[in-house]
Amino acid sequence: MGGDQAKRFFGFYRLVDERLKGTNRPQKFAVQRAMERAASVDWWIHLVATSGRYNDSLWEIENRWSVRQLVAAHRVIDLWIELEKDENSRIIRSSGG
Repeated sequence: MGGDQAKRFFGFYRLVDERLKGTNRPQKFAVQRAMERAASVDWWIHLVATSGRYNDSLWEIENRWSVRQLVAAHRVIDLWIELEKDENSRIIRSSGG
């Protein structure tokens, strides 16, 4: 698992953890359940489908895209993520934060 892929993977679990704060459910059980469900998800396809950068549906990506197109889409998404981080950092620095 590459660096960016690992960040997204573990970011999902941080999101689960944040959503469970303040609930009565035991976090360990809920995170284990989320991990079991996540194991069956093809994250490479779902990342592209849910990124908001492409208009193709999950079905179209699964059935019509080539592996080359999927890899290229991930590179574009990674670039956008980095650009957004740089922009957010610039805004924070310019506001004195």
